[in-house]
Amino acid sequence: MVPLWKIKHELKRIQRQMANIPIDAATYFFGAVYYDHVLSKNRRSVLGRQPTAAKKAIYLIYPAHGLLPSHLRTLAYFRAKGVSATVVSNLPLPLEDEAKLLNLCTAYIERPNFGYDFGGYRDGVLSLEHDLANTEQLVLMNDSSWFPLYPESDWLANAEALGVDFVGSVSNGYKSAFPKVMDPVFNRGYRDDDKLFHYGSFALWIGHQVLHDPKFMLFWKKFPLSNRKRQVIMRGEIGLTRWVRKNGFSHGSTFDVTGLEVMLKDLSDARLAEIAQNMIILGNPSLSTHHYQTLQQMAPASRSELIKRILTITDRQGAGYSLAFFLTLELKHPFLKKAPLRDSMQAAQITLRVLEKIQTEAASEALDEAKRHHRQLLDE
Repeated sequence: MVPLWKIKHELKRIQRQMANIPIDAATYFFGAVYYDHVLSKNRRSVLGRQPTAAKKAIYLIYPAHGLLPSHLRTLAYFRAKGVSATVVSNLPLPLEDEAKLLNLCTAYIERPNFGYDFGGYRDGVLSLEHDLANTEQLVLMNDSSWFPLYPESDWLANAEALGVDFVGSVSNGYKSAFPKVMDPVFNRGYRDDDKLFHYGSFALWIGHQVLHDPKFMLFWKKFPLSNRKRQVIMRGEIGLTRWVRKNGFSHGSTFDVTGLEVMLKDLSDARLAEIAQNMIILGNPSLSTHHYQTLQQMAPASRSELIKRILTITDRQGAGYSLAFFLTLELKHPFLKKAPLRDSMQAAQITLRVLEKIQTEAASEALDEAKRHHRQLLDE
């Protein structure tokens, strides 16, 4: 028999979907048209001082606190790797900040904030339409993560070394065969297939086979813009991954979540416990509370139980957020998401803890930014 909570959850989901159908349908058919013919009149483009190269990047920023040192660090990384960057900003910048950007990029596009990151990516890709034939690879990256956290890390080289057409930093929505925690609170919301499988849009590497396919530019021209975040995720992150798979391109990620169980089994008991105690659970306070309270009640937990908990939360929440402690400190993953600072005190504290432990110049810089711009949350 289907549990009552599951029936109620499904009914509420259907009710929400029905209410949003008119809005979603309108943006699906007319979102791009509205932007191209109305909002884009307020878009402006400026040439930067860096020469164009065969390796390119579109770097989307949302500078709510102005241009930050971490923005310039990411652009300096691209320049050092011979990548010409087009910066797209979803907010206007003061002229003095714009001047700093122009020293590190090939072009700067300032646009109305419509369509979230994929709206900005779209403007960036369309600006390169007549230069894609001369482009070997293209990176789509946004400032929702601090990058690069380690001076020795070379994510671009690691992505290229995979030898596939399309690369993400991490993937979400993967249906794994991991052993699960048999707990209804943990398992609520599990997907029974991989229709929602996708690569996180904060960092995507695209090879020449994709770029030189005419359908790639068509995808962006017809991309249905929306200011509803869920629709952007469905049409953007998930939609682009589906497009890649549908068109037969090879794909992968620089962190392969399918190997996580083996990695965890090689760790000590103390390290496993530390990782389990530093899992980031976003947007679900009840699940977070349940996880940490249960850990306290069962201390010390067995190795198998700790591994199951780490795998279960990773399956449910996605590696980019939940595994931040493990990825950055154990594997020296060069990305750290900023969103946990705005989600809850527990998620914020874990994020700060990670930055404190990395002990690189970039991490120290990120830690200063986190404390300065999220002081209200951190002081509660």
